[in-house]
Amino acid sequence: MQEQTKKEMKAKGSKALLINVIFFFVLFLGIILYAYTSLTTTVIVISVIFIASLLYIYSS
Repeated sequence: MQEQTKKEMKAKGSKALLINVIFFFVLFLGIILYAYTSLTTTVIVISVIFIASLLYIYSS
């Protein structure tokens, strides 16, 4: 029983780490993109990327 709980916690931890890494890269992309485009374009692009990545993570 305890072994199964450890595996579940490890899977949840891995998913949380992946979400944090994706969030960092999306924010970093936003900082770089903002220098070349307007704020509205940057917000739209980052929102779409972030939502798509969350849907991909939670669907798997």
